[in-house]
Amino acid sequence: MNNDFITTTQGFTVSGAFTANYASSCSSYYVVGGPSNFGSGSYLQKIYTSLPDHFRARITFLFLKIGNWNNETVILNVDSINIPTSIYFNSSTDSSIMKICGNSSYTEAIRPVDMLIDHNISTLDLKITTNLNNVSPNVASWGIYDLGVSIDMCNLTSCKSCSGPTNFDCLSCNAGKFLQFNPGPSSCESSCPDGFYPDYITNECFSCYTNCKTCNGSNESQCLSCTTGFALLISPGPSTCEYLCPDGYYVENASNTSFICAPCNSQCEKCSGPSNNECTSSNTSSNTSSNTSSNTSSNT
Repeated sequence: MNNDFITTTQGFTVSGAFTANYASSCSSYYVVGGPSNFGSGSYLQKIYTSLPDHFRARITFLFLKIGNWNNETVILNVDSINIPTSIYFNSSTDSSIMKICGNSSYTEAIRPVDMLIDHNISTLDLKITTNLNNVSPNVASWGIYDLGVSIDMCNLTSCKSCSGPTNFDCLSCNAGKFLQFNPGPSSCESSCPDGFYPDYITNECFSCYTNCKTCNGSNESQCLSCTTGFALLISPGPSTCEYLCPDGYYVENASNTSFICAPCNSQCEKCSGPSNNECTSSNTSSNTSSNTSSNTSSNT
């Protein structure tokens, strides 16, 4: 019995048992708990630690109902949250021919429990109990066997954490990749698409300012290139996307899809290109300075 007890309950905490032997034989079944052992207030608990990144847990076991139950049920408690199983037991509906190891006056039942639970943290605190209400374990008791806990893992080549198994179910990313969650689906990419910039602290892609095609931050002064219809004004800075270039600048086609506000020739107040013969309006201060210099030389 001692060896069986160690094998069956190792790593588990048992509370509320009514005998010293937590594991027992019940006909051909060997269970944790058993007749007159686990009853009202009894529970079995284990904390699983260092779980790899996952999005769901599955808990399975066979539950043995013994004795006189009155519409009570088995309850899973995961991370301090009660999860009723909706598996109810009572003497009128359970098999009348099933007499395994309890009081022969009452029917018994073995039911499979199979629960899928959304779960994504590295520890899982599992407690198995019932809502038996203040009855003697000699009247109503229970046990379990074939307990299994499994997890559904993330696509670890892409995701650090996730809500599902594919590379489009990512919630966070490993170093060197960035979470592209808007527009979805949520995937981890090596670079952010146009309209987004990478945050190297959170490993996420965040939106640029409205007129920025590419950027290095969310402010309007952090544009690197502009959306259609806007030109990038770099100098005198900051780097903004303008619908119209200011005086002293003209729109230059930097590439097929990118335009910048480039400076006019110093003799131009407004211009259509970089040379002094492309002025559309002359620089008054430049002309005044030139005329003054010329008059002074002539008078001399």
